[in-house]
Amino acid sequence: MAEKLKNILYIALARRADSVPVASFGKSAHVETVTKLLSSPAFSNKATPGKNIRLINNGTAIFLLSNQDNLAAIVVTADDYAERTVFGGLIPDVFEKFSKKNYKWQNCEANSLSKKFKSELKSICTQYDDPTAHNKIAKLRGQVSQVQSVMQDNISKALDNLESTENLEEKAEDLVDAAGEFERKSKKLAWREWCMLQKMRFMIFMVFVVIIIIIIVAICGDGKTCAGPEETTGTSPTASRRVLENTNMEYITSTF
Repeated sequence: MAEKLKNILYIALARRADSVPVASFGKSAHVETVTKLLSSPAFSNKATPGKNIRLINNGTAIFLLSNQDNLAAIVVTADDYAERTVFGGLIPDVFEKFSKKNYKWQNCEANSLSKKFKSELKSICTQYDDPTAHNKIAKLRGQVSQVQSVMQDNISKALDNLESTENLEEKAEDLVDAAGEFERKSKKLAWREWCMLQKMRFMIFMVFVVIIIIIIVAICGDGKTCAGPEETTGTSPTASRRVLENTNMEYITSTF
């Protein structure tokens, strides 16, 4: 499979501390070139973390990049292969897949992880060997990333709306409780007002009664005004008539 590669010719991962390769894949014709590069004094000095290095050697391009763990990636490609594709996609993918394996590469022997990591290196070489296909894949990845971003935004908005709905429900419940409390207080207040009104009416009534009593007492205070006409003393009317008749009889008798 490695012999069919046209652009990505060789990939190797090495420890920067002692220049020992831990995993590799590609055309065997480039093993010597990579070995010389690793054994050169300039390797550990120039391959500092995050520094992009590109070399041209006999119609091929050699790319070198070291990460923060002092793991260096060496990639041999055709001389016209795009530099941004190597440093922007290929090497980061190699580092990412290698780190997920959790290999004990810090103390392993030379190329002891080549067989274990062969399938991942083979997949990366195949993916990046055809720049056109890789660009399509990168485009598809970009579209997928956009869709994921839109979906995440929609999910976030849905969660926000759900949270807003829950807040509205809580506020509605609070309003219902407040309305019930207001109704209870209103009834208590109305009852108190009604009681005070009845007390005022009763007090006014009692004031009128007291005033009437005072007036009656003031008018009938001496006991004579309210007692009625006094009865005449002496003889009764019948006795008076008898006296009158006797007087008349005496007058008539004396006359005759």
